[in-house]
Amino acid sequence: MKTMKWNLKVLLTATLVVGSVALLEPARAQEAKPRDLDALVTNARLKQVAAALGLSDAQKDKVRPIILEEVKAIRAVRETDNLPQTEKTAKEKEIHDACKAKLKPILTPEQFAKWEEVHRKKKEK
Repeated sequence: MKTMKWNLKVLLTATLVVGSVALLEPARAQEAKPRDLDALVTNARLKQVAAALGLSDAQKDKVRPIILEEVKAIRAVRETDNLPQTEKTAKEKEIHDACKAKLKPILTPEQFAKWEEVHRKKKEK
């Protein structure tokens, strides 16, 4: 009788431990999710632009929301299934042009010329 109680206690304890671990795993998986993909792409692009153009901290603060807006708009266009590729390309060009217009007053003339040069080389590839 004593061993039966002991076996029951061991079984219940093991069940509780396994159940607890099973419940903890989804919580850990949620914690491990990457941050917002748009924010990650924006940060990477901002880092590249800042390094290439030598942006000041004030300029970075002004450029970040513009790049984020562009990233979100481009992703939305690319995820649209019912648009032909030519229309998607045209919309992406419009988005890039709008971004360029918003960046021009923030950048110095030298920085803007360098930004245009980088994008021109990118298009040639």
